[in-house]
Amino acid sequence: MKKFLFLFLLLPTCGFAGYLGIDYTEKNGKVVLTKIDKKSPAEFYGLKVGDIILSGLKPDAFIASVKSAKPGSILSFRVKTKTGEETAHIPVSAGPGAPFAKDIMQAD
Repeated sequence: MKKFLFLFLLLPTCGFAGYLGIDYTEKNGKVVLTKIDKKSPAEFYGLKVGDIILSGLKPDAFIASVKSAKPGSILSFRVKTKTGEETAHIPVSAGPGAPFAKDIMQAD
């Protein structure tokens, strides 16, 4: 029982980087999506290669905010797509293959 308790106490201190399942490049100070991972929160939401993140943050700051987000939290940001702009509300996952809350994803 002591080993289980020890592992349980360590678990919350183990940091997981937030994950949306995107790769990007910087163009004119914006995050432009270059790859969307299969079965990721970004793919499920409907983000596409070429979409532009309009977060108001520089690309490095935006990616840092994704990585520092706790799995299970929701990231909200503006996205420019081929058909217009919308606000994305995407749950953060702990990494590829990790579960995420598909039923709370939405757009304005």
